[in-house]
Amino acid sequence: MKKLQRALSVFVMMLTACLTLPSMAQAAETTKSIGDNLSLLYCIPFAGILLCIAICPLVAGEWWEKRKPIVVAFW
Repeated sequence: MKKLQRALSVFVMMLTACLTLPSMAQAAETTKSIGDNLSLLYCIPFAGILLCIAICPLVAGEWWEKRKPIVVAFW
């Protein structure tokens, strides 16, 4: 299970690096603010994981403790 968690965390880090590097390069070329360059779609995973962290332990505590790494990898 720890190998799976480690592999998923590496995958997520690589995915976020691939998504943010073009945006950062584009932001460096222009003088616009970051909000003008980023899509609203970047907020969906952040809001999803935030809601899961806040709500799941209250609603389904045992389920959340068993499946926390899976839910985090999903987002």
